[in-house]
Amino acid sequence: MSARQDQIDIAIKRLKSSDAFKAAERKLDFWAVVLVGTLGRVPKGFGDNRGWWPGRVGITRDPDEYTRRMDLEQVHEHASLEIVWTESHRHALRLKARLDVLLLGESEINRIRHGWRDLEDPDITWPILLGQALDEIREGGEAVEVFSEQMRLQKILNEARKKGRAR
Repeated sequence: MSARQDQIDIAIKRLKSSDAFKAAERKLDFWAVVLVGTLGRVPKGFGDNRGWWPGRVGITRDPDEYTRRMDLEQVHEHASLEIVWTESHRHALRLKARLDVLLLGESEINRIRHGWRDLEDPDITWPILLGQALDEIREGGEAVEVFSEQMRLQKILNEARKKGRAR
């Protein structure tokens, strides 16, 4: 990691610990839709050369905490593979429900255990199916905005600045 990136990380950490940032974060109440899975394919059993890619979709306010609370019986390391933020808990629930069907399927064939399913290859399927899920939700008359972690930080910072100007 470069010295410049270290400085940015320190500044973001300092910003996140400020009272104004925390108040703005609570007010905005953003929720993440998280695709959690292993870092690659894992064997189904001894001698399996193809394996599967265990994963599941969840919602949380804190993606780091969400992955820490995952299935502790798992032998393989897992992480947040993809994260998008939404404006509300209701939007996160709606998007998760659509992604569960589109990305993970309704078939019992792909089901592993405890809500885990075989993802095949999330790097390829996630962007396509996220767009499809959002399109289907919008066609149903709802507007669900999704945005990145960087945009979430910017929105919270903007809200914190507004609050500071209003004093």
